[in-house]
Amino acid sequence: MSLLDCALAAEMLGRSVAPVPFAGSSVMAPIALMGSGSQAQKQKYLPGLAAGKTIAGIAVSESASGAREKSQVSARNGKLSGRSLFVVDFAAADFFVVATSSPIFISSTPPQGPREILLTSIDATRAIGELIFENVGAEPLVEAIRRRHWSA
Repeated sequence: MSLLDCALAAEMLGRSVAPVPFAGSSVMAPIALMGSGSQAQKQKYLPGLAAGKTIAGIAVSESASGAREKSQVSARNGKLSGRSLFVVDFAAADFFVVATSSPIFISSTPPQGPREILLTSIDATRAIGELIFENVGAEPLVEAIRRRHWSA
């Protein structure tokens, strides 16, 4: 799906209340995977996203708008630590796309993944939450590391 297709779909979904995980699973996660994922990561995650069988939670607000309330996720030796606020579609997620101060990572969901806390939001159609990472294993999107010379 092109970005124009995404914009048209978003416009149609916005005409009425549509509690679907569109922005994260159909736009943000596929863009991150296509642009920075390895072939193995693309094969693992994209088919489920394209079929609508897999939901991606998106934890990128700190990278997009800056850390607030002591929230920030850092990566060291393939492990994530810290907090991420306003995680989109976190309650139904099969995996998370997590932006850190270094590259983007894919993290599993509990029990191996981060602790989840539901946040109260004005949007009752979908869950917004906080993730607490305490030395949680995660896989970096490797192409981002190669292009930017980051170390995971």
